[in-house]
Amino acid sequence: MEDWNTKLIAAAKEGSVEDLKICIENGADIDYKNVRGDTALMLAGEGGHLEVTQLLLDIGCNKDASNVRGDTALMIAAMSGHLEITQLFLDSGCDKEATTAGGYTPLMIAAMSGHLEVTRLLLDSGCNKEATEDRGVTALMWAAKEGHLEVTQLLLNRGCYKEATGVC
Repeated sequence: MEDWNTKLIAAAKEGSVEDLKICIENGADIDYKNVRGDTALMLAGEGGHLEVTQLLLDIGCNKDASNVRGDTALMIAAMSGHLEITQLFLDSGCDKEATTAGGYTPLMIAAMSGHLEVTRLLLDSGCNKEATEDRGVTALMWAAKEGHLEVTQLLLNRGCYKEATGVC
């Protein structure tokens, strides 16, 4: 069984729908985690593999599983800047307010990574724009710290609180 699980992870990472189907037909666990705790869904999303991501969601994988850092598939897609994948995760009901071990939300991750359209999508979906991570830092503060001017402006235009006092 372990071999098919490992092959499932590889197929998802490579974006191979056919290999993924073969692994599933041979009993691979669709929620299997590699040593970093990443699932096939996380790796498919990270790679921008829309068809593989859709297949995994369709067959019922755990869409809100987290890896050893606490990252979910939605967070990884947001960090990678994959707009379509992020939209797919939101449409499938992924937890848009989930937090990592350090308290980071998908919105914070998109903002600190400088992904303007992903940040806009997450805001449009109703993500909490004032959420803070463990040190009191908001998405706006992260975008500004990382020098992402357009993302910072978007967050300001959406009414993010400018007087937050967390420490980046």
